[in-house]
Amino acid sequence: MAAGTPLSAKNATVRINTTFVWYAAEWRVRPQADALDFSNFEGAGFRNWIAGLLQLQATISGWQDVGLNTYEGDHDIVAGAVLPNMRLYYQSAAGPHWALTSVFIEDIEETSRVEDLVRYTTNVRAKGTWVYPTGNL
Repeated sequence: MAAGTPLSAKNATVRINTTFVWYAAEWRVRPQADALDFSNFEGAGFRNWIAGLLQLQATISGWQDVGLNTYEGDHDIVAGAVLPNMRLYYQSAAGPHWALTSVFIEDIEETSRVEDLVRYTTNVRAKGTWVYPTGNL
């Protein structure tokens, strides 16, 4: 049986509004659908479900860039902010990606340790439409 080929994340990237490079070391996405119960007498004792509202949550983690304050300027990556056009790429800024029309910055956690980099973890929620990646990863 043939095995698949694993995909390395070494060239993954995060872009905001197509040009801003958000230095990250990890991103995770969680698309979800509300499960609406439409069970009825004709279901032979089993529940039935349909998808309701869709949502996407993402967590982005990385390190702070010494030459850039992401909390100010055009980036304004602060809790409660809305950022346009976030793209989470698998390989490069030209390949398949998760496309989020805009995102709401839910929270930011930053860690500073003497023996480590200054690291951040940010949770975002898609506002409006978002699209699954298309094409070969």
